[in-house]
Amino acid sequence: MPRHTVYLSELDDRFLQELKEKHGSISKVIHISLNKLRAEQLKEYYLQKSESYPELRKAQAKVIRKQEEEEQL
Repeated sequence: MPRHTVYLSELDDRFLQELKEKHGSISKVIHISLNKLRAEQLKEYYLQKSESYPELRKAQAKVIRKQEEEEQL
């Protein structure tokens, strides 16, 4: 895996070093951060989708009713 150089401010470097001491390694800190970011993105995605689910259920129910009415005729 290729390595990349990242330059941090002193404040960011201190914060990263504290996290490194807490979690054991920089790669573990990055892994945890990426997992948190992914969880936040998934939560945001599903919150947006949840608004469309009731509308989808209503539309499906409407189609099913129409199909049942057509079958009864």
